[in-house]
Order: sequence, then C-alpha cells, then structure tokens
Amino acid sequence: MSFGIKPSNKCVQYFCAEDEGTWNGSYSFVFATDPQPGFIDVVEGGDGSKWEKEIQLTNQFVKHVNKLNPTPKFVCLGGDIANAFPR
Repeated sequence: MSFGIKPSNKCVQYFCAEDEGTWNGSYSFVFATDPQPGFIDVVEGGDGSKWEKEIQLTNQFVKHVNKLNPTPKFVCLGGDIANAFPR
C-alpha cells in the first residue's frame, strides 16, 4: 500500500491556485522527524516488533499539530522513518 499526492499540470492537489487563490500573508508548516516504529521496544530490550508506544506518541503529535493556530498548511515527515539498518 502506498499513499501520496502526485503533481499534475504543475500543480499539487489541494495546493493549486484554484484552491488557494492569490497568495496573501504568511503560512506555517511542521517538519517532523524520526518516528522509527519499534525503536522504543529495542531500547527496552525487545526485538522491535512492538510499536504501541510510537503509535501513542504519534497520536499525541497529531493532536498537538491539529491544535496549532494558525493551522499548518502541511506536515512533512523526514529522517529515519523506519527503525532498521540496511542489509
């Protein structure tokens, strides 16, 4: 399964001039990094298969982002998205 918003005709869905209108004022966005599901389990001596704590923290993160004022235009997720090493 994959998720993504793909550009078409020099426009990214939900961020086109038709949706946004004329640029006016400032905006904010959130850049979050390193969710690494399974990392806490490994630190606590597990094998990384338990993600419950990371899921709980991610849900808290989303609640906090949704409370921001002004609402961020977008959230970008980067860094170590998976807790794994190359083989």
